[in-house]
Amino acid sequence: MIPIGSPQNGTGFAFDFGNQIIAGNYTVVATKQSSGCTLTMNSNVDVIRNLVSTWYIDADNDGYGNPAIFILDCDQPSGYISDNTDCNDGNEFANPGEIEICGNSIDDNCDGDIDEGCSVSINLKVFIQGYYLGSLSQNSPLNSQSLSDTVIVKLAISVSPYTVLYSDTTFITVSGDIEALFPPAILNSEFYIIVEHRNSIQTWSSNYILIDQNNIIYDFTNSIGKAFGNNLADNGDGTFSLLSGDVNKDGVINDIDYLLLENGLLNLTENYTVLDLTGDNLIESSDFSLIENNIQNNISIQKP
Repeated sequence: MIPIGSPQNGTGFAFDFGNQIIAGNYTVVATKQSSGCTLTMNSNVDVIRNLVSTWYIDADNDGYGNPAIFILDCDQPSGYISDNTDCNDGNEFANPGEIEICGNSIDDNCDGDIDEGCSVSINLKVFIQGYYLGSLSQNSPLNSQSLSDTVIVKLAISVSPYTVLYSDTTFITVSGDIEALFPPAILNSEFYIIVEHRNSIQTWSSNYILIDQNNIIYDFTNSIGKAFGNNLADNGDGTFSLLSGDVNKDGVINDIDYLLLENGLLNLTENYTVLDLTGDNLIESSDFSLIENNIQNNISIQKP
């Protein structure tokens, strides 16, 4: 008979022969230490085998284990846990129990996606030359108390050929506020901001902007230098506006746009029309005066 386990002194309590790997019945031999006599007990011992468990290291102590580093043991080792759902065991703030934080380029909640459900808000301040009434307010051809018109905000890459990758059609308010929403894919990249209105010259930001957070603010109204090539109209009160008159959207304000206004006047065109440069739903002398001045100033798109 091959001895199994370690000798145990009789104490009146249950014997523990250590961890055995085979479950079954074992013969127990008792030896009287004073005489060296042995005696086989007329009894069986039930050996219970504990199942081996898998334990995963939790290096950042966030309660979630690293599935790539584990050991097998009957008992839980120090620094190891039974969970294996951590995606970043070096960051205690990245685990399945966290809420996704927008803009940090980290999979915070370990769902396999980065910045999911997030959007980037680009908030602009813009006035439209023909619509501008003064006192930081402008007309609404929509006949709205709050909304002035629709605009398209575009984002162009910062290097040649300055391709437009993203755009959002949204509203501009009577106070010149614009909020455009873009996907989180634009984060930590540089873009020119482009504003396009239905009868104004397309206007680019003077420089490209690093989109490094989920809320970007850019004001085209507080300096003529905010537009590429200083391509803004001076409102005379310290504010600046997009230049009005590019009716056919060919990138230049010229006689072709003027002729379109004349035809609209002859046809008694009114209400919401691209030919209405002043936003009052009429084609009248103020529209012609505005476009004449801009034609004389050779207004065209200025961009890198």
